[in-house]
Amino acid sequence: MNDNLASSDVADSIGSNTGTAYGSTPQTTADVSVAGVSASTTPVSGHGALSFNGTSDVIQAPSTITASVDFTISSWFKIADISQFHTIIGNYQVSNVLDGTFFLWTRSGDNDKLQFYLYDSEYKDMQSDDALITGNWYHAVIVRNAGTISMYLNGMLQTQTISSSFVIGNTGNSTYIGSSFDGDSLYAPMYGNIDDVRVYSRALSSADVAALYNGGAGTEDQ
Repeated sequence: MNDNLASSDVADSIGSNTGTAYGSTPQTTADVSVAGVSASTTPVSGHGALSFNGTSDVIQAPSTITASVDFTISSWFKIADISQFHTIIGNYQVSNVLDGTFFLWTRSGDNDKLQFYLYDSEYKDMQSDDALITGNWYHAVIVRNAGTISMYLNGMLQTQTISSSFVIGNTGNSTYIGSSFDGDSLYAPMYGNIDDVRVYSRALSSADVAALYNGGAGTEDQ
């Protein structure tokens, strides 16, 4: 994803799914900010990531992301605060919980781990093996392959999995980067940085995931 500083557009670097950034006043065209990141804190020198303020920054995808069978969700992220919940990507809306709802977020007070949450006739979730540390960059990948959903963190397959016929996007909810929603209010907004969000309509292999991780993050101009 590439932020256009002249507008509220957040471009799709691969396809044509340009998103819209909303900033300090919800439902305005204010940009979320672009944070330059040094080589010591991000896998690729000279690139930046979108910075979210933890209160009002969010990116809305142009339409609901859908995937009928296998899929992969991938993102780099860095949290600035572990005391709150922080959404990376999802279509979760508190007042409209239906099959197909999902989100990838960090869980405060629940061992401070990364969690993938979904609703598939019932609530299901899985968590990373280890707790997250503020200020560190992480690469998260969620893969559904033949009914099994797995999590990778920094290229490593995590222990927990979910068995589910889950289909992304049949809720009709919009997909957001950097927050979920509770009615008209942001729910669990990200306080930190997000970069290189990807959604594939296929299951990436462990080798593919390793290549993404080893390739580093950063499609943002500083």
